[in-house]
Amino acid sequence: MVSLDRDGRATVLDGTPVFPSSLYAVSGLYFYHGEVVDIIRHTPPSAGGEIEINDFNRHYLTAGRLKVRPLGRCYVWLDTGTHESMPEVSQEEVAWRMKWISDDELEALATPLPSFGYDCGTTYLRELLPAHVEH
Repeated sequence: MVSLDRDGRATVLDGTPVFPSSLYAVSGLYFYHGEVVDIIRHTPPSAGGEIEINDFNRHYLTAGRLKVRPLGRCYVWLDTGTHESMPEVSQEEVAWRMKWISDDELEALATPLPSFGYDCGTTYLRELLPAHVEH
């Protein structure tokens, strides 16, 4: 989660807050300068033993160098679980929107998608369908 001021500058970063103070999720698309390697080297691991991306993003925030760009209309963020499952979900959506497959075919294709602990790919595709299609 990221909070923005009136000028669109990031003011707060919070991984997964219980009570979010913002409607902006950090989708996970990052671009860094080469210096990020040194920042990572000096970032201590979390209690779980991992270097957390939010920790070095906070480095940029504290330095006043974090730039955030909200996605506009017609963008969608799919948390499909893995990068391998992303093309499958997006291809099925395109096929349905182009009317190459029917509502029923999209429903059938969405059902067997692996959830990877998220169910987001299946949920997203099912939410595209009109309400009259049984789920």
